[in-house]
Amino acid sequence: MRACRSLAEFEWSNVTDKAVENVIVTRIMDIIMPFRPLKSFFATAEELLRQDMPTLGEILLTHLKSYEGLNTVYQHAGLNRTYFRAMLENRNVGLGPLPKEPEYGPRQPDVTKRMMEAWNWLERQGSLIRNDQQVADWFIISSDGEELLKSGELPAQKHVAEGDLMLIADSRLGELRKLVSADFDFRKLIRLCEELNKSYSDKCYFATAMLTRGVLDHVPFLTSA
Repeated sequence: MRACRSLAEFEWSNVTDKAVENVIVTRIMDIIMPFRPLKSFFATAEELLRQDMPTLGEILLTHLKSYEGLNTVYQHAGLNRTYFRAMLENRNVGLGPLPKEPEYGPRQPDVTKRMMEAWNWLERQGSLIRNDQQVADWFIISSDGEELLKSGELPAQKHVAEGDLMLIADSRLGELRKLVSADFDFRKLIRLCEELNKSYSDKCYFATAMLTRGVLDHVPFLTSA
């Protein structure tokens, strides 16, 4: 509940819209979308492959950071490049259950190649550095990389045209729409999520914060079921 308190205690009257946006993005991603699959940034392989290297590198840094706490690609020793490639390839290396197919289907080999190029770009930029206390293929996000993530200069979907920005991926909303329960009616939660995306897309940041509160109010009831 740390993130909830942070939103509630935020001094709205003393900040710029950009600062409000940065806090909202950070807190919502922590709670609603703790892990950010690549498809939450790029819906298709074609879209991903069109991006320039700085854009892909920045998105990859956000993606890698979202593995924190999952004990897969991101573990105590840091980020493991071999494990990351295995996750891209949907290859079992003992990190838990895998999806039925790679994220981008038959285009996955092209995506994997491009994302590994983005990893190398982050190394050259100094955002990813080797963990010299480990002998294997472990990396950590550098101080500059962490500052970049905290600064809010990596928007959730900076490549998307204005008016199409969203905080909750369509894939997640699709999952919600498919849920069936005898105890809960998910229609209100789905509508809140849709309006949350709309408010953020329209840069209505105060409305976004209030709708976030409404979404979070559903969490205790759903998780206690």
